Amino acid sequence: MDFRQLEIFLAVVDTGGFSRAGERVFASQPTVTMQMKALEEELAQQLLERSTLGVKVTPEGKRVYDFAVSMLRERNSLLAEFGRSDPETTHMSIAASSVPAQYLLPQLIAAFRKLHPGVQFHVLSCNSAEVGGKLLEHRAEIGLCGSSAFHDECEYRPITKDRLLVITPNDGRYDTLDSHAPFPKSLLVTEPMIIRESGSGTRREFETWAQKSIGQVELNVAAIMDNYQAIKSAVAAGMGIAVMSERAAADYIRDGCVLGFPLESPAVRNLFLVRWRKAKLMGLVKEFYDFVQATAPKLS
Repeated sequence: MDFRQLEIFLAVVDTGGFSRAGERVFASQPTVTMQMKALEEELAQQLLERSTLGVKVTPEGKRVYDFAVSMLRERNSLLAEFGRSDPETTHMSIAASSVPAQYLLPQLIAAFRKLHPGVQFHVLSCNSAEVGGKLLEHRAEIGLCGSSAFHDECEYRPITKDRLLVITPNDGRYDTLDSHAPFPKSLLVTEPMIIRESGSGTRREFETWAQKSIGQVELNVAAIMDNYQAIKSAVAAGMGIAVMSERAAADYIRDGCVLGFPLESPAVRNLFLVRWRKAKLMGLVKEFYDFVQATAPKLS
């Protein structure tokens, strides 16, 4: 068993397949297969269950996964402490919820890679509730999300602002409304609405706003979706209205696919940079963490 073998095993579990794992660690699929077979033979345990749907980790494999995460983290910390890490070949795992993953993180990574062209990022896409969990499970070193209300074991540091908007179909029912005036509360309660899943930061922040602004009300929920693109397409098709990030809605509003309206008492939320409180960030991970704090406020 060696560090390379453990890195490949983590990649297989994280990506759910041998081919995708090979792309992540720059190894051929036969090499990945050979290394996983050797690891299972050495431990005399089945670590992975293979099927046409992909790869699933066994209970024994979960124990090896936790061990591998811990060992690789300790190795990287020791190398960084003695100045032996190679910053140009560092791998970094980031857990990010929808808005920062799609509309903030790409700019941050592109700018950081101009300083360190060899650094490789693995982005785990999830909702805001899951970001902290990825850190606590040691599956990511840093997180980005849209709400701080989920994990006390994590530190949530605000890095930039994001505004919530109401988007509607671009049709005669809504185009007579003033786009600069707050969306009518009566319509917000009665119109069919498409909302995010319960772990979404957008949904959490909207529910907080709604409780303060219109009291405890029951919305007319038409659908629950976990993808901004699907929500925008559903609104454009006339399924209903939605409350979403201004960053996420900007393209559809600009192209006239949907209409956008502010909420009364503007619902402005923070986007957060997240770390596990007990983790000691070192090397390029710490440098990227500091870079995000300095750079994100400047990005629109």
